[in-house]
Amino acid sequence: MMKEYNMLKQAVAAQSQEGRARLQALIRQREADKTEAAVQERELSLHLATKDEAARDISQQEGKAQQLTADLEKRGRERKQLEEEVARMERQGREAEERLLEVRRLMKDLEEQQRAYKQEKKRSQQEEKMAAAL
Repeated sequence: MMKEYNMLKQAVAAQSQEGRARLQALIRQREADKTEAAVQERELSLHLATKDEAARDISQQEGKAQQLTADLEKRGRERKQLEEEVARMERQGREAEERLLEVRRLMKDLEEQQRAYKQEKKRSQQEEKMAAAL
């Protein structure tokens, strides 16, 4: 039981750490996307030479902005999903700890029963010896 608990606890901890790492990577990627969007916006303002060119650039930038917005929304959903997964893994860890405590209580009860049985057996054997001696 203890070995199973430790293995489960290690697996939950590893999954939780992996989820946090993925969450941090998503956050870093989101920040990079924001920086990229700001750079693209600045480039747009520098390259507006004519109305036609400006209109074409705006159209392209809007497409990129829409894509970035979609990417940010996707990353937001992924982040929420990872947070839920981390919460689930933490909950499983707590449940495993509760099961371990219950197993420990059961083992303690069994040890007490075994001790009581041995004492009763010893007392019974002593009574039999006394009876046989009479």
